[in-house]
Amino acid sequence: MDKDRFSDGVFFKWLNQKEIYKKYDNKGRSRRIQAYLDELHENYIATRPGTDYGDDFHGLFGYINENSNVEKMELEDIKKYVANKTLDGVDIYKTVISLSESDAIQYGYTTKKAWKNLLLERVQEIGKEFGIKPENLEWTASYHSKKNNPHCHLLIWNKNQNLEIQKKPFVRYKRIRKALSKSIFKLKLLCFLGFTPRITECANCKQKEKISYFSLRDNGFKCSTCGKQDKSCLQMSESTQNAIKYIVMAPPKKLFSFNLKDESLNELKLITKLYFNEKLEKG
Repeated sequence: MDKDRFSDGVFFKWLNQKEIYKKYDNKGRSRRIQAYLDELHENYIATRPGTDYGDDFHGLFGYINENSNVEKMELEDIKKYVANKTLDGVDIYKTVISLSESDAIQYGYTTKKAWKNLLLERVQEIGKEFGIKPENLEWTASYHSKKNNPHCHLLIWNKNQNLEIQKKPFVRYKRIRKALSKSIFKLKLLCFLGFTPRITECANCKQKEKISYFSLRDNGFKCSTCGKQDKSCLQMSESTQNAIKYIVMAPPKKLFSFNLKDESLNELKLITKLYFNEKLEKG
């Protein structure tokens, strides 16, 4: 798998490319056998050791059959639905997304919830690279907390695939990795592009004490006094400040990780998301 250029990288692999290509070369399996194998794969990603179930009875999440609450669906119903799509001739694309363990911990991608949020933000861009329009996209996914290799399995398909078009999909992996990187490494990417936030002192009065805000307008930290006067400021904890300092200053190849409590992690994600949108996605 190729490596993305930001931080330790996003890894993306299309697992069953050869399987799909054989189908279009008239060398594939029968639909019935393939449906059985796809059902087994769905069961595997939903239940294998290391799967994060969250508060549910299996590890799957996604969007199928006009239902965005896949977590609450019965696993057997999900497997049957996917198998029936295969029996209808629909291509089920099996992929996997992974990070280095240090990046997964550092950026908070260690739970089913975090990966679900990531895919909700970027799955349509992934689908586009497989030639699937948003209104036709269905998908299931599951996060596996495997030591030294945390990863997420993602299955996507076109629910209204035109079976008369016999064309092998051509997937541009770099675009998929870039889309995922924009979500995972927002702050690191901004630094790379020249939008490094000011983190050593208050961006307004220059004092180094009582830092408790992040200013979107003035690109960095602010003290409690100046922050209250800036409507673009977001309040942050000391833990969040330290996380931002680390992300900005740490060498990309350095193996290091830190843990944040949910409250601080949510602060970090909100600040990086809004800062990213402010600098790169306005209009």
